[in-house]
Order: sequence, then structure tokens, then C-alpha cells
Amino acid sequence: MLRRKIADELNRWQRSIERKALFVTGSRQIGKSYSIREFGKSNYAAYIELNLAENRQARDALLEARDADDFINRVTLLSGKPIAPGKTLVFIDEVQEAPDIMTMAKFLVEDGGCRWAFSGSMLGTQFKGVRSYPVGYVHELRMFPLDFEEFSWAIGVSEEARRSICDACRNETPVPGYIHDAMMANFRTYIVVGGMPEIVQRFLDTQGDLASVRQLQSELNGQYRRDISKYANGRTLQVQSIFDQLPVMLEGENKRFVLNSIDPKAHFEKYQRDFVWLVDAGVALKTDIVTEPKFPLLKTARPSQFKLYQSDTGMLMARYPIGVAQAAYLDSKEPNLGGVYEKWWLNSWLPREGGCITTRPRNGARSISLSTARMERPCPSRLNRGRITMRTPRWAMCLKRPSMA
Repeated sequence: MLRRKIADELNRWQRSIERKALFVTGSRQIGKSYSIREFGKSNYAAYIELNLAENRQARDALLEARDADDFINRVTLLSGKPIAPGKTLVFIDEVQEAPDIMTMAKFLVEDGGCRWAFSGSMLGTQFKGVRSYPVGYVHELRMFPLDFEEFSWAIGVSEEARRSICDACRNETPVPGYIHDAMMANFRTYIVVGGMPEIVQRFLDTQGDLASVRQLQSELNGQYRRDISKYANGRTLQVQSIFDQLPVMLEGENKRFVLNSIDPKAHFEKYQRDFVWLVDAGVALKTDIVTEPKFPLLKTARPSQFKLYQSDTGMLMARYPIGVAQAAYLDSKEPNLGGVYEKWWLNSWLPREGGCITTRPRNGARSISLSTARMERPCPSRLNRGRITMRTPRWAMCLKRPSMA
């Protein structure tokens, strides 16, 4: 069982006095269903789960429910399990198969007989047309692949090592050499493996067989392309063209997404909704480029100038020639993997800061200035190959942004 940070979010939702329904979104295969299932079985006397992708009968029956009482009756009939008032969690999975079911959430919350959780993949692409989204009755959580800390838990990094790194960051002292070397090796492994739960578990089960890991990553990338065909609603070719360009754009000379890579006559307005589709589906993460890191940040942003990153580092690495993954894992000097490491660094901020703005480096500078709506000032960050020393600024030492006065 992989330890996930969302477990703490689920516990907070359970203890909240608001009693809202839970709505977990995110891309496919990132552990949404597993996390809710384990949470429900561990924290409720009764647990009911219906999967609308696997159970078409359940999908059709729930869509036809007249009101909350009828909906609840259908759930108990379909599951064959009774609801224990105040002690039951009902989990409706893959709700992208029937988005209008979410309109019932308001009335289920008002009924108050049990707790409700909903989840599904590609949700951002499917909920635009819901008849009446239950604003104010749903607590939304967006889930992402395992980050480096979660990966470290999975591979068994000791609590002592973690405390040592945290203490070094707080005290602005060097991380002990043996811990530094071990964690850098772990980090290079994470860059290649990534954070998709099934892939991380394959890595653990095969005792580190990276060839097996890469095969599974390629299969999941193929599933993403098939999902585009299924859900892109008439824009399949355009969305797939953007998806296919993600590895190329990351290492291109322009260091941003170039529209004419799709079509020499492409205009941003024509493809804007396709970029939004990939971001809403959790397949890609987008950062805008600004000329000045001043608030309001979007004042100097140009809509057509941005960077687009695949949401998981390992899935991205599997799309490069195998020599790129070998270079990352073996810490080779060539080829230049700056774009890959930049992608990891920005990915570590985007999910937690509610969007990220990157400032275009000037005069060949090696730093990236990060700013978000939740930050009072820009946070300059430098990525380099050197060891952390006494002269390394605090912001470069810490993988997680500390609370600073």
C-alpha cells in the first residue's frame, strides 16, 4: 500500500462540520479510487462503491433517479448493501460516464443520511455542460501523481534521513554527505520512474526493473492517447497533435510551446480550448510566461506564450529515446536534461500553489522566477548540478518551500 498525502485531506474532509460531498478529480491511474476505497473501508462501519464505467446498469439507473430518496434506494438495490445512517460512505466512481449525476449531490447532502464521495478521470473535460453543478455542496480535491516525498516513502527512505534533511534546511547547514548522495540517487530514480502509482508499484515489485517500468509507462501513454480519441469531442486530431509535441517543446530552442509546430498557420485562438482540454484532463500542466514578476501577475502575461508540461515526469521520460532515461539515471553530462529538471521543479509547485507563473530568464540567466497568487513575492530558484553547501541559499536547499517571514 502506497502512502499518499491525500489521506490527510480525506481525514480533514471527514472531520469537517460542513458535511459536504467529496469530489476527487485528476487524470487517470493516479490512485483516486484506491485512496477513497481504503479510506472508506478504514473509517466507516459501512462502505458502498459503484463504478459507472464497469456497471452500465448502475449508470443508467442512477441517471433516472427522481430525487434523493429514489437515488438512495437505487444505490442500495444496485449494491445489495443497506445504508447505516451516519456510519456509511457511498463512493460513486467514474462519474465522467454520467456527469449529470453530480446534480444530485446537493439533495444527497441535504438528506444527511450518509457521506458521499465522487471521483473520475478526465473530469475537467466532461463537467462543462452539467445541468446544475452543486456549488457550495461539494468539497473538491484534485489529485496528482506521487511527488518525490511520497516516492521516498514508497522506497523506504528512513524517517531519520528525512529529519536530517529538514533540520539542515531549517538551520541552513549542509546535508550530511552520505544522505545527500543517497537522496540524489533516489531523485534520479524518481525522474525516470515518475509518480504513477501502478508504475511505482511495478518498480517495487520487480526490485527496480526499469525496463519493465518503461514498458508500463509506454502502455499508459498509449491509454492517454486513446482517452483523447474518446473524450475530445471532435477535436481529437488537434489535441493529439499538442500531446505529441510535449516532449519536443520542452527541449526546443524557444523553451516554450511553439504553435506553428502543430500547424504553420496555427493561431492561439484556434487551439486555445485544446490546451485547456489537456490541462483540465490532468494530462498536462501549464505555466504562463510574464515579462515582470509583479502583481497582478497576469498583467504582463501574453496568452499565446506559455510552457506546457506532461503531468508526470516518468511518463514524459518514456516518450524520449531510452538514452535520455539512461543519462538521467546515471547522472551523465550529456544530453542536456535542463528541461526535464525544470519540468520536475515546476510540477512540485503547480499542484500546491494553485497555478504558477514563470519569468523568462534574461541574458542567459540560469534561474527561474516563480510567482503565484498565494505568494507575496517572487521566489527565484536556481537548478544546478552542484552539492548543497553552506553558501547555497535556503531557497535552493529545500525541496519544499518553507514558511518564511
